[in-house]
Amino acid sequence: IVRVAECERVDVVMLSHRGRSLKNVLLGSVAEEVVRISRIPVFVVKDGIEVFKRILYVHYRSLLKVV
Repeated sequence: IVRVAECERVDVVMLSHRGRSLKNVLLGSVAEEVVRISRIPVFVVKDGIEVFKRILYVHYRSLLKVV
């Protein structure tokens, strides 16, 4: 996933996660591995969400922004 993202020069990687708990996200999942090794920002969402109409973007140097 990371290699393809870098080759394609994407701005952000979005992954779905179907784990049952936060523990599953943090311990050994594919999503955790991608978050850990990627130099590209990674956005992890709960599985089953298919359409985003409004996204809250938070950056430590800027105000909150809805896009």
